[in-house]
This record gives sequence, structure tokens and C-alpha cells, in this order.
Amino acid sequence: MGARILSILQLMRVALALTAVADVWTVLLLKLPGQAPLAARPWQLLFAGIASFFLYSFGMVLNDLLDMGRDRFFAPARPLPSGRISPAAAIVLAVLCLLLSLFFAAMLVVFKPHEVVPVALFLALGVALLIVFYNAAGKYLGATGLLTLGLIRGLNCQLGRPEAPFLLVSAVLITHVAFASTVAYFMEVKRPRLRRRDVVGVLAGILMVDGLLLAAMVFWRQVDRNFILACGALVAVFAAYGLWVAAIFSRHHIPLRQRGRQVMRVGLFWLFAYDAVLLGSYGQWDGALAIIALGLVSGGLFITMRLTGRGLMKKPQYRLTASR
Repeated sequence: MGARILSILQLMRVALALTAVADVWTVLLLKLPGQAPLAARPWQLLFAGIASFFLYSFGMVLNDLLDMGRDRFFAPARPLPSGRISPAAAIVLAVLCLLLSLFFAAMLVVFKPHEVVPVALFLALGVALLIVFYNAAGKYLGATGLLTLGLIRGLNCQLGRPEAPFLLVSAVLITHVAFASTVAYFMEVKRPRLRRRDVVGVLAGILMVDGLLLAAMVFWRQVDRNFILACGALVAVFAAYGLWVAAIFSRHHIPLRQRGRQVMRVGLFWLFAYDAVLLGSYGQWDGALAIIALGLVSGGLFITMRLTGRGLMKKPQYRLTASR
């Protein structure tokens, strides 16, 4: 039973799913000049976090289901290609994650008595559709797919506060995730291979989306002294990640595909740094500490699962069977 639960948690990427929770909490906790304080309640943070958590896990399970053939060659230790989880069980898990995400997104309307339309629910549906598009077709479309990954993150972080979004968080997530995904895609030698026009398309897309978001932030008067301070700190964090990527790229003694996975994995954990720095730039050190604590939990959970997961490929396969 313990091996089965661990296999399910690995399939859901529970440690990495906490990065999405941190993004949602950052938007909820930010108290911006010119806006009424949100005073996010603990239950509101919990529901928004759960909705984001299961939405991320839905995407991961769906990704592994559709990539089973490829993973048999390039990632045979994963739960599906190794036989530790059957495709039927993974389909049930994906549907369950999606339904739970939509349920908790819909429940957020409880904290907004004057809201008639459940905006968070429709936003979660939109993100789910983008996840399906990426996994079914977008991942084969070069720049389109890589930008879709950034958009998924940029929209997901607004789940808890779609009626008063702070777009700097979305801009940072879109830029970082699209960049990290492009580098990882190239290093993992995925198919179809990236061409020069795909890289140019990603860069142009990032510039266009960030430009539109900046224009909206200026229009909504979100640009002030703290905003400028936050941008400077965020650029420094992004530069540090870029330097780390350059260092990893030069380690030729490590297989290129393995380095690509490191770039993506560390890139996701790097999101905790963006969230904490952003909250700290606005003087909300309690929120920044909460994000750091969540990051430590995520990292500890990831390491624990990696250590306890050794040898699971020898475990029997788990399947859904009809009762007789």
C-alpha cells in the first residue's frame, strides 16, 4: 500500500505542485496601493491553494498518460511506463484531480458574497483547457506550446483573486516558465526539434505578452515605487537563474538530457524565490516567510520521495480490475 501511494504521489508531482500553490498565495497575500486590503482568510487561502494544486496535478497526470510511449525509452522509472500504475488508474486519477480543482475553485465564491458569476471557476476551466491543448497538440507546435506553458502558469496564479489581479506576478511567471521550458526542451532533445524561428517566436511572444501586461498595470495604476523595487529584485533573481543555467550547460560530463531535466526542475523550484522576493519588496515579510516555508516543505518532500522511491520499479503493477 505504501508503494502504491508513493507511486500516485510521484505521478501527481505533489512536491512541484506546491510551486503553483505558492504563486496563488502570493497574489492573494499582496496588499497593493490604491486597492482595498484583501485580508485573505485562512480558508480562502486553503481553497485557492487546493484548486491550484489539483489543477497542476491534473496536467502532470495527463502529460504522463499521453507520453507513455516516449517515456518507455527516456523515463522508464516513471510510474506509468514502469507498470507501477496502470493507464486506467491514471485516467481515473486525472479526472479526479480535475473535478477537485473545479470544485474548490467554485467554492471560492463563498468568500465573495457580492460576486454573482464564479469567476475563479471559469478561470480554472480556461486553464484546464490550455493544459489539455498543450498536452494533446501544443507540445508539438514549437513556440506555441512553450508560450502556452507560460500562459498556464500566468493564469493559474490569479485563481484566488481574478477580480483584482496583480499582473506583475503573471508577467514574471510567463517569462520564467517560457524561458526555462525552451532551454529544457532544447537540452532534452525533444521532438520536433526546436528551430531558430521557434526561439525567435518564444522571445517575441514573451515581449508582446509582457508589454500588454505592463500597459494594463500602468492603466490600473499598479506602477509605483514598490513596483520598481520589485522589478529590480525580480530581474536579479532571473539573472541568477540564467547564470545557473549557463553553468549547467557547460557540464559536459553530465548527459545533456539529464541536464535539461535539471534545468526544468530547478526552474520550477526557483518560482518560490520570485514569490518571496515580490512579497518582500512590498514589505510583506510575513507572507514572504510563509512562501519560503512552503518552498522548504516542497524541497523536503521532493528529496524524501526521491529517496524512498528507489527500487520501486521492482514492485508489482497496480491496476483497476472489475469486481466479480
